[in-house]
Amino acid sequence: MGILAVFPLSGCGVFAGWDEMAETQPSGNTAISLSESGDISVHMIACDIAVESVELQILTDKAGAPPLGEQVSLDTPQSGYVVVTLPHSSEHEPPVLNSIMNDPQRKFWVRPLTYKGKTNELRFVPPLNGLTLETLDNHPRGSLLVQNYIPGTHGPETLDEVSLDDFKHGPASSRPSDCHID
Repeated sequence: MGILAVFPLSGCGVFAGWDEMAETQPSGNTAISLSESGDISVHMIACDIAVESVELQILTDKAGAPPLGEQVSLDTPQSGYVVVTLPHSSEHEPPVLNSIMNDPQRKFWVRPLTYKGKTNELRFVPPLNGLTLETLDNHPRGSLLVQNYIPGTHGPETLDEVSLDDFKHGPASSRPSDCHID
């Protein structure tokens, strides 16, 4: 006889909202890159859904406190291959982006937010989890880093370096087989 431990994820720090993802289907993938000039870009493929913003999250110094978040919005929701280059600084309070840019070891999370319209959309573009600026800087500038999405789990993902062509055209477990990006 086995014992199954269940840990609710709803409302728990960086996992807030991820319980909803367990009931939905991924429909795209996400990568991140650091350019020669130090720009951080979030690359997304959104299959049959549209991304309207990218949410950045960091943990606070208070145990059990919810994460701090900041959104970078697109002018209009976009589908297909979408790139959002993050500003180098922001006036946002709390200063999430500034904290990421000023502390290379601060972990951050990137969550693409999709446009729901008037429908009960059950698909999402997978997030990037627990990255640091230092991690990005340890890879060649301009290369894309992608975490493999493992459906049904919230465990650690692998972090792989890929080319833009491989990101757009290579296989991804998190996007439908009929999703092709030119």
